[in-house]
Amino acid sequence: MLAARKPISAEEIADGLGGMMTQSDIASVYRNLETLGELGLVRHLHAGHGPGRYVLEAFGDREYLACESCGALESVDPAALDGVRAAVRGLSGFEVRFSHLPIVGLCPRCAKQRRTTPGERSPAGAELQQFSRARSAEIMGLYRRGGTHGLACGWGQLPKLGA
Repeated sequence: MLAARKPISAEEIADGLGGMMTQSDIASVYRNLETLGELGLVRHLHAGHGPGRYVLEAFGDREYLACESCGALESVDPAALDGVRAAVRGLSGFEVRFSHLPIVGLCPRCAKQRRTTPGERSPAGAELQQFSRARSAEIMGLYRRGGTHGLACGWGQLPKLGA
């Protein structure tokens, strides 16, 4: 883990970190990581949709940003996220930290790619948006006619997407 200098998965450790160390069986790696965690030497991190990752506590207090598209993981100084923490605190009263679960979004490269790729809406997303517009128009019609009974009846009946 010292050689990696970044959060790594148990699978990466078992595979020998690309030749930096000898390979090991995955069960032994997990047992050792659990023991190191109990001793306060290693911390577990959930980084988006991939496998859990582990980081040495000796690397200091770090928090993370994870790209939901390419899987990039960026370590940041906790002070850099104080504004985010203040916004969440003001909204809900929660005191949040991002050392175990990162802030998930799009890295600059993936965000740029998404902005420049026209028409990247899924068919299901387009159908849901169309349904939402139609339902909003129906609700406004009920309000205009003075009837609101329809709001309580059938709101949860979404059409089958992709059908």
